[in-house]
Amino acid sequence: MLAAMFSGRYSLCQDDKGCVFIDRNGEYFGYIIDWLRDGDVLTLEDSKYSRLLKEAQYFQLQGLIDEIHAVFNNNKEQQLGADLSRTDIIKFSQYERRYVKLWPPYNQRLKFQGVNLSGLDLSGANFDGASLQGTSFIRANLRGASAVGCSFFEVRLMDLSSSCMGWIMDVSG
Repeated sequence: MLAAMFSGRYSLCQDDKGCVFIDRNGEYFGYIIDWLRDGDVLTLEDSKYSRLLKEAQYFQLQGLIDEIHAVFNNNKEQQLGADLSRTDIIKFSQYERRYVKLWPPYNQRLKFQGVNLSGLDLSGANFDGASLQGTSFIRANLRGASAVGCSFFEVRLMDLSSSCMGWIMDVSG
């Protein structure tokens, strides 16, 4: 949107110094300018993220929209006490899964409460013994994943039509 505004295709109202008036919230526009300059989203109160999200949507800044959603997801995961976040799982999934097994602290279950793992390629992942309460696996690739002895209370597996879970996910135990 900003690129389109200043591309020359549209006439802009400018004052005698060449300044352009943009009828949006100046406080949040400052955060947008900072993000365009540095690529970082500042730490804000949740209510401010909500307003910043609206501004990012207005200016069609998909990268900023994605980052704000990631902040919302991480905040939710921290409140629920998850041991790992969606971001952590994405980083792990970039390595070969056969070398990665997630080990909880001694004599405890790994906690994934409320983690949004929707749409991720989790093929071959080992969730054995994990507490997956409230975790979302919607449209996730779970082919060959192992979840022996897991707690599946309130796990969201809707829309498995585009999942790759099939018959090969091991949930025995």
